[in-house]
Amino acid sequence: MMRAAYIVYLFIFITIVFSNTLAISADAKESQRVLILRFDNSFAPGPSKTQTHLVKTLQEKSSPKILIDVEYLDLTRYNDEQHQKNLIDLLEHKYSTVKFDLIITIGSLALEMVLAHDADLFRRSPVVFCLFQPNLPETYKKNPDTTGLIAKGYHNSIQETLELSLELQPKVENVIVIAGVDKWSRNLLKIAKEISRPYEKQYRFSWLTDMTMDELIETVSTPMEKTIILYLSVIKDTAGNKYIPVHACRMIAQAAKAPVYALWSGTIGAGAIGGYVLSGEKIGEQTADMCLKILNGEKPSNIPIERYEDAYMFDWRQVKRWSIPEDRLPPGSIVKFKEFTVWDRYKGRIISAFALILFQALIISYLVYQRRIRRKNEKDLLQAELRYRTVADFTYDWEYWQNTDGALQYVSPSCERISGYTIQEFKTAPSLFKDIILPEDREIWDIHDHKSAENEEPSGIQFRIKRKDGQIRWIENVCQPVKTNQGDHLGIRGSNRDITERKLAEINAQKHREELTYISRVTTLGELSASMAHELNQPLAAILNNANAAMKFISGDRKDLDEVNEILNDIIKDDRRASGIIKKLRTLMSKKEMELSPLNLNEIIWGVAKLTDRETSVRDVPLILELDDDLPHVKGDAIHLEQIILNLILNGTEAMVTIDRQFRKLRICTTEHDRDFIKVSVEDKGTGIDEAHINSIFETFYTTKPGGMGMGLSICRSIIEAHGGRLWAENNPDQGATVYFTVPVFMGDEA
Repeated sequence: MMRAAYIVYLFIFITIVFSNTLAISADAKESQRVLILRFDNSFAPGPSKTQTHLVKTLQEKSSPKILIDVEYLDLTRYNDEQHQKNLIDLLEHKYSTVKFDLIITIGSLALEMVLAHDADLFRRSPVVFCLFQPNLPETYKKNPDTTGLIAKGYHNSIQETLELSLELQPKVENVIVIAGVDKWSRNLLKIAKEISRPYEKQYRFSWLTDMTMDELIETVSTPMEKTIILYLSVIKDTAGNKYIPVHACRMIAQAAKAPVYALWSGTIGAGAIGGYVLSGEKIGEQTADMCLKILNGEKPSNIPIERYEDAYMFDWRQVKRWSIPEDRLPPGSIVKFKEFTVWDRYKGRIISAFALILFQALIISYLVYQRRIRRKNEKDLLQAELRYRTVADFTYDWEYWQNTDGALQYVSPSCERISGYTIQEFKTAPSLFKDIILPEDREIWDIHDHKSAENEEPSGIQFRIKRKDGQIRWIENVCQPVKTNQGDHLGIRGSNRDITERKLAEINAQKHREELTYISRVTTLGELSASMAHELNQPLAAILNNANAAMKFISGDRKDLDEVNEILNDIIKDDRRASGIIKKLRTLMSKKEMELSPLNLNEIIWGVAKLTDRETSVRDVPLILELDDDLPHVKGDAIHLEQIILNLILNGTEAMVTIDRQFRKLRICTTEHDRDFIKVSVEDKGTGIDEAHINSIFETFYTTKPGGMGMGLSICRSIIEAHGGRLWAENNPDQGATVYFTVPVFMGDEA
């Protein structure tokens, strides 16, 4: 009996112990351990709000019991190696026996420390971070069991806050930016300076950085107009004093004589108006949601990193203090510390009363409005007439309106400044305008005046007039017909502008271009001096030899007149050859204005080819001419076209100096181009033209020759454009380059 009772008691005891063990085990399994590491201390309002809402959300949404430990690392003020070493020793001492289910870091400094000591200190616990900047530390790659929340970046916050402040206070001229000397503040300062560059033309920026806190307070406490203050962060000043950034903001804002804008939600309530700030509440809630996923068994590597949005946040008291209309705040802005006004309390009744008054006022206003409209129209007509009369009378050009019968309805006062004649003289004698035009230019005016009434678009000409004092002035006239909406012709509206100075400048420029063209031609011929001397020496030497032979025949006993006659014919032929060379040189050396006439372009090319035959032979460059015999005459100036061809031949031969002799070849071709033009191509087998500079070779002073002036091709282009053609260059597909130019075909009816 006793034995049976003993067995029963033993069974009950074992059952109780086993059930308690299961209960303890279940409690242990249900409870989870979380460690929060903050980069700052417990006094910073922004991170404190993040922590508060993080913990609150974890406790409200989690089913198991969560045990939360919090450590304040204070790394913003004390970030030296000894301080970090002491922190590691302290954490090892406190948590050496604890395996955390989750590590939560607030701030990049805390995350860097965890990632650096994760294996030995935290036993590779999963990590959820909350960063206030857009960049992850390099050590993040070493721990795949990490995810978290990351800011869009201070660049975005500073940019939005600066734009917001300038929009809310449009009269601002000065922007003061405040930052400490610590690494964190310096980083924000660097970003702010980069962002401010586009604004520096419109606003004056002052950078209060290398100062003590007393100096900062003294500076901002002086009276200042049209100024705003952008507070970035002050953790340490130049005296080495360390501050909590929000406390520093409070000290500055209390003394400041200008509105203060900031980047942190903690500064709202510390004297700052507000800005595009980090919202600790939203960040804490969003971070907690990510933590709960991991505590519920999801792997951090499966949870992507999220970015959180900043928010527009304002202190209502500061908004009112600095007289900023509340309706100008961005839509969706968070406004704190707002006090309700009479309008907020009795808005419905006030609106009803005003609606009744407004209805009565509208009836009265409508009657008054009709009266004002009539008076306004009368006033507008008078002002419009005065305005248009003022614009017309004070215009710098000589304006006029001529009726269909030739009478001048309007002449601007500028006519006297330009012509010397008064308004009344022109109105009294409308023909005076044509009378003062120089006789040689009146035909131009008659044709223009006749067509002006027919043209729908403005047309213009240039002519000369003789002023009342005898001066000759150049006039540019633009006119067009004046018509009613129904198309009835009312006359001619014209404008005369004095362009004498511009015209004289154009004439002088043309003279300079002609001088430069002549100098270039003479210089090019100078390069051929050795070849020309050789070409002349040959016929002259032949003449001398034949003359000596003739003397011997005449003085000898046997008089062979046929032989003497043959010698004299050779002398005549060589004389003509030398005379032709001298004549060609004299022609090219002549200095005269460009005269366009019908020319055989092939003959010009043949002539220049003969002139350069010695030069191309010396340089061992075969000159191949492929000229189309069926081409029409061109309209051009022979000397100037010869100068272009001569220049291109010499350039082509020089381009092949470094090329092996067996590959040298210079080819000139003429073909018809677009019916109205003849195209000439000069192709060499040289080194080609650098593609990056192929369009620059025709620019003035551009040259690739040692000692070259860079004028030859530039002048060639000017000559061709004066002919109405075009000059360009292209690299050949195989080797070398080709220069092309076009010359217009001579039309039979041209004068």
